[in-house]
Amino acid sequence: MEDLKTSHKDELAKPKKGCDDQLTKMKEDHVAEVEKLKNEAKAQCELASKLTKERDEAIAVSSALAEEKVAL
Repeated sequence: MEDLKTSHKDELAKPKKGCDDQLTKMKEDHVAEVEKLKNEAKAQCELASKLTKERDEAIAVSSALAEEKVAL
């Protein structure tokens, strides 16, 4: 009877280990994906900030040129 219990435990341990390994891999993949998305979001935010600054500078130059044209 003890052999049967041990055998049953061994049979259950294999799939459980497989599931645990798969879960660990999924968690690691999730962490890597979150980090990748954070980096992409940061890069997009920096680009948006840069483009906004360039737009504001272009508007300032355009306004200055318009005022100069009116003065002539």
